[in-house]
Amino acid sequence: MTYIEGIDLWSAVFNAGMRAEELLLDITFRVIRLAADLERRKFYHEDLKCTNIVRRHADGELFFIDLGGGMTRGMYRAERESVLWSQGPDVTDALFTLGRTLWELWAVDSPWQGAPLDRVQNEMVRHIIRDCEQGNVESIVHVSEKYSPFETVSRQ
Repeated sequence: MTYIEGIDLWSAVFNAGMRAEELLLDITFRVIRLAADLERRKFYHEDLKCTNIVRRHADGELFFIDLGGGMTRGMYRAERESVLWSQGPDVTDALFTLGRTLWELWAVDSPWQGAPLDRVQNEMVRHIIRDCEQGNVESIVHVSEKYSPFETVSRQ
């Protein structure tokens, strides 16, 4: 396994102050693309959160780490936890966790602590999070496809 010289997203945003909206949008779309790529391979990260995403110093590339089993409080629906321990996450669990991860990235707080979604200032990102958490989309791939036109606009 190659060593990734970088910092996890939580540390980068919370401690290092990486708060520029353009950068956060870029990271948001890259996280969605990475998760969608894993979904295409029939894999759902069981413990996706900002501390399990590393941003390489050299080029800003993102990597999901800690691919083993595990669940972080508040990143899954409470009623699904017992199923997750025995069967692993399904698409709805992965969507919910992706939404929580993006919430954590933008709000710079743990979503399970109850801070409201309106702490996420970017309206489009709030829509993405709602789509994920409320199941308004079929899959992470669908999220990626639905919001990909906005990715191009955000880079201009």
